[in-house]
Amino acid sequence: MQSDPHVQGFAEFLTGDGKRPKTIQSYTGDVSGFLAHLGQMGAHFGGEMTRFGVTSYRNRLVDGGYGPSTVNKKINSLLAFNRYLVDRGLTPETVVDLRKDRVRRSRSLISLIMVANSLTGVANLKGAV
Repeated sequence: MQSDPHVQGFAEFLTGDGKRPKTIQSYTGDVSGFLAHLGQMGAHFGGEMTRFGVTSYRNRLVDGGYGPSTVNKKINSLLAFNRYLVDRGLTPETVVDLRKDRVRRSRSLISLIMVANSLTGVANLKGAV
């Protein structure tokens, strides 16, 4: 499978920026996934990123069951790609907004985990007495 020229250019940019090979592989893999998503939507990527493309990809990841850490890693990769495209004059502005695009853990889930952990601790204390 031949890589998209924008992804190839991004990889070269990251190499020149001193990123480690594993980081480059991770970023370009995330960007390739984003471009595949756009292709599945019937959109051709010519170098310009849109808010709609970013939010639809984010929503697909969340709906697909990806955890917050994974989604946020992919969004960070898209931000780096977006900045690269702006730097190269291929897209006019940064459309990835970490304040809007990052996934936060649900407070109710965190509360539930804390309650479960405290109950486990109480049960362990009762067994030790």
